[in-house]
Amino acid sequence: MPGARYVARTVRRLTISANTSSPARGRRNTLTEIADFAERPMEKRSITDLIEMSNLTREERAFQLHETLKVGLARCAMRLSEMPFGFCNAPSI
Repeated sequence: MPGARYVARTVRRLTISANTSSPARGRRNTLTEIADFAERPMEKRSITDLIEMSNLTREERAFQLHETLKVGLARCAMRLSEMPFGFCNAPSI
């Protein structure tokens, strides 16, 4: 399932890049990065937009997917952290 591997790699890259950043160098931690991505607007694409993407190179399509995935995954993480199901510091119900 290459899609799942790509998502896992994207999350890992976001986490690693944020964790290796030092506040002294002007970079922020993972939670700040996730919160910022969660506030970005989600790109909506029509069928026509997707068909037009076939003219892009593989790298350009991957970059657009990567940017959209970061926003979507950040929104999921923020919503899960607010739920009382043991996803964050709250105990399971």
